Amino acid sequence: MIEKSVHEPGAQWLTPQDVDRDVRALAEALLEQRAERIARNVLVRPDIQEVMRQLLATHLYTNEEDVIVRSLKAMQVAVAP
Repeated sequence: MIEKSVHEPGAQWLTPQDVDRDVRALAEALLEQRAERIARNVLVRPDIQEVMRQLLATHLYTNEEDVIVRSLKAMQVAVAP
């Protein structure tokens, strides 16, 4: 029979809850990295910066995040009702 042991002295086995928590934390970190990469790639574009300035100048939006969120929601209604 194969005996399982912890590789490091004094270490403990991870519980299923520990593994689940670690997987959730990793998935969240990866999602945050993806969001940062997408935002950086989009927001550095001069055409998007100009659109953002124009929309913020209307004072209908509170900040850049508001522009993005509300614009995406409007696009969803227009394209996929």
